[in-house]
Amino acid sequence: NAAVDQQLVQQFHSTNLELREREVLVDQRTTELMKVERDVVALNECMRDIGELVQQQGETLGENGVIFCHLEEARSRSVDAAQQFAKAGRSRASRRQFEG
Repeated sequence: NAAVDQQLVQQFHSTNLELREREVLVDQRTTELMKVERDVVALNECMRDIGELVQQQGETLGENGVIFCHLEEARSRSVDAAQQFAKAGRSRASRRQFEG
């Protein structure tokens, strides 16, 4: 009877030790999950900020945006300049024919 009692006490201590070890693991995993949750929230905030920046850049670069207007103006001036060079070249060529 005493041997059975001793065996039950040992099983109880062994089970109690296993339970404590598992509680430690659960606590560690809970801490890790909380860190992951904080990181996911921070990442979500970063993605929202990036989305807002992209939207602002789109407004700046879009058809009515400042940069687009400057690019469109530069393109228009380039086309005008090319036409003027072509006209000057034709005028010069016709003068040479007339003089030559």
